Parts: sequence; structure tokens; C-alpha cells
Amino acid sequence: MSRSLMWGSSLLLAILMMVAAPVKKATAQPGVSVSFQMFYDQLSPYGQWIDDPDNGYVWSPRGVGRDFRPYYSGGNWAMTDYGNTWVSDYPWGWAPFHYGRWAYSPFYGWLWVPGTTWGPAWVHWRGGGSNYGWAPMGPGVNININIGGGGYYPPNDWWTFVPCNQIYHRGGYGRYWRGAQYNNTYINNTTIINNTYVYNNNTYVTGPRRNDIERTTGQRVNVYNVRNDNNPGRARIDGRNLNVYRPDVRQDLGGNARPQNLVRADRGNRDMNEMRRDNAGQQNGAVQEARNRRGNDQNAISNARQRDAQVEQQRNDQVQERRNRGVAAQQQRDAQMQQERSNRNQEVAERQQREMQMQQERSNRNREMAERQQRDMQVQQERSNRNRELAMQQRQNEAQARVQQQRAVEQRAQQQQQIEARRQQRYQQAQPQPQQPQRVYERGGGNGNTQRMERSQPQQNQSMNRGGGESRGRR
Repeated sequence: MSRSLMWGSSLLLAILMMVAAPVKKATAQPGVSVSFQMFYDQLSPYGQWIDDPDNGYVWSPRGVGRDFRPYYSGGNWAMTDYGNTWVSDYPWGWAPFHYGRWAYSPFYGWLWVPGTTWGPAWVHWRGGGSNYGWAPMGPGVNININIGGGGYYPPNDWWTFVPCNQIYHRGGYGRYWRGAQYNNTYINNTTIINNTYVYNNNTYVTGPRRNDIERTTGQRVNVYNVRNDNNPGRARIDGRNLNVYRPDVRQDLGGNARPQNLVRADRGNRDMNEMRRDNAGQQNGAVQEARNRRGNDQNAISNARQRDAQVEQQRNDQVQERRNRGVAAQQQRDAQMQQERSNRNQEVAERQQREMQMQQERSNRNREMAERQQRDMQVQQERSNRNRELAMQQRQNEAQARVQQQRAVEQRAQQQQQIEARRQQRYQQAQPQPQQPQRVYERGGGNGNTQRMERSQPQQNQSMNRGGGESRGRR
């Protein structure tokens, strides 16, 4: 059988076994040492393991879309007691984003190279101006080399840059990262951030510090405590805690650890040419052998080619299906994000409408209060006017009363005078009238009598005066 036929059959069998492989539950608990077999078993349902000649067994995620980038797709940053920690939304994110490194293959895309040390994230950091940037660490990168600034530098298109105030945005960074074509500009305007954190003899690159972010953005940064979870899966934020699954992985355990289903990696054009030459030689040998055996194997070669074409077609169909699933998943996420944005906008509009209604109600209450105060002032003014009119009326009445009283006093005095005058008149009328002396002229002696009568008249008047005084005294 030709070598190409064997390769195609093996590839098809590996793919079918990989798809049909059951999901295994983890038995390791936090603090218990496990081997790489944990990675091989837990990640097989979510991707394919590849035998890479340079990095050994590496893993390619499945169903993540063509635009997948480590520490960019399906997650966000959160500040913890270990520094900036990647919180993945993928059920397999507990392993590839906290152990090992990432590498990029032109054929397979991003590949994860397992490691034994847990970390909040294995990335490089940059900062400057109003942007923060990060890029995955490549395989074999030493933290001390990274901190020293020499020996390794990630490719420019590996970097992701977002505004500083969006570093902890939840819901994807796609709306803030402009794309790899702008990374050169960002790199020229930023500097390396070498902040680290040492715990249990392990050094972690923490990225920008909390106080630096708060000073740059003017926003408060929440700090979560990292807590161990019992089973692998998505990281969960519970109150002030970030629950993650982080077992103690030891490479020296499980000497026979290996993935159940492996795909041999494409080694480049040289290997492809060698494989084509080997296939051509073997095909020629098979034709010669078929001629020697009376052409019996000619049909086998044709069938092998057909099977190779079928395997290749199936492989292409699976790749296309995987891409379609990724596109559909991305479209679904975009639709969910659009719906969330629509819901948030609707909530904002409703909140603004409620605030406008409350403002209108406050304005109505203020207007009613002002009208009520105005009415109270009018009532108070009217009351004050009535009181003033009553006071003036009372003063007028008192003045009229005094005038009437004065008139009454004067009338009584006048009446008293009239009474007294009538009384005096009655009294005078009651007194006898004095008789006038008669003058008698006698001859011979008339002068003497006249003198006598004139002398007696004053006496009578004097007696009358005495009698009148007595009468008044009696009265």
C-alpha cells in the first residue's frame, strides 16, 4: 500500500476517534499533583492534539473562530492578588491561559504548548500614552529574559492594544482594538512593563499596577482574591473571589502520558516535497510491482487515490465545518452582544425617561408649592387688610363714641342749665312782687314822707334778698 494511502487512512481514523472520544471528568483536586495526562484528557473534547517536531505534543482549539487570539478572544482581564489575571469564558480556559505558552502555525493557527507552572497569565505587557498592550509569551521564553528586555521579543502582530480605561471591559475587546496593522504605531509609543510578583519561588509578570491604572484612568479598580476550584471549567467571580481550577502539574508523573488521538504536524515545504517524492517513488514502485504481478495492484492504486481524495475531501469538509461553526458561534456572540447593547440602551432610555418624569413631577410640585405659597401670601395680605380695616373702623367707632359721649355730656350740661334756668324762673315767679312805694304829696309835709319811703325800700329789698338765699339753701 502506498505511503500516501497510509497517511490518509491514519488521518481519517484519528479524526473520527477524536470526534467520538468521550469527555473525561477530572479527578485531581487543588493541591494534588497530576501529570500531563490531565491536559491530554480534559482538552481532547475541545480540540486536537498534534505531534509537533519542535514542541512535542501541542493542542489546537476547536470551534473558536478564525479570528481567535490567545488572551483576546472569549475573556477579559481582572485585577487579583496575583496582578492582572486572565478570566476565560471557555470551559477549557483554566489550562491554556494559565499553564505553558502559545505559538502560531501558518497551517494550524494558534497552538498551545503545555507547561507545569500556574500563573495569572503568561504574556508580555506594554504601556504608554492612553493605551495598554499585551502579547502571548512564546515557547521556551524565560521570565528573567523577558524582564531583562533582551533575548526575545514577540512578533508585532501578536500584540493587542486597548485604551487604558477599557482594560477590564467585559464583553470582548473587538470594539477597542483597531487591528494588527496599527500595532507598529502603538509599539513605538509605548514601553515595556516589567512589574512582577513572586510567590512560592515562582515569578509572575503582573502587568500595570492597580494604583497606576487608577491614576491613569481616574477609575476605581476592584481587586479579587484567587481561590481554588475543585473541578476544571470556566473561572467564576463570586463576590470578591475569583474561583479557578489550578492543580499542581508535574511532568515527571505518568511516564506513559500521551494524547489518545494525535495528528502529525506539517513540517513545512521541505517535508512536503520529501513526502511527495516518497509518494511518487512508492507509487512508481507499486505500478512496477503491479506490472510484475500482472496488473493486479493497478486497481488498488486507483482505489487508494480515490480514498486519499475522499479523506482529503472529508478533512477539508471538517475544516470548513469547524470554520463554519466558529463563524456561527462568532455571529451568535455578536448577536448576543448586539442584544445586550440594545438592552442596555433601552435601560438607559427608560432610566432617562423615568428621570424626566421625576423631574417633571418635581417641577409640578414646586409649581404647586409656589402657587400655594402665593395663595397663602394673598390670604395673609387679605387678612392683614381686613385687620387694618377693622382697626381703622374700631378707631373711627371709638372716635364717634367719644364725640357722641361729649355731645351727650354737653346735652346733659345744656339740659341741666335749661332745667336750672326753668327752676330759677319758676322760683322767681313764685316770689311775691314787691310793691312800689306810693308817693304822697301832702301839703305842708310831703317831702318828709317821701324821704321816709325811700328809706324803707332798700330795707325791703334786703329782706327779699335774704329770703331768696334761704330758699336756695333749702332747695
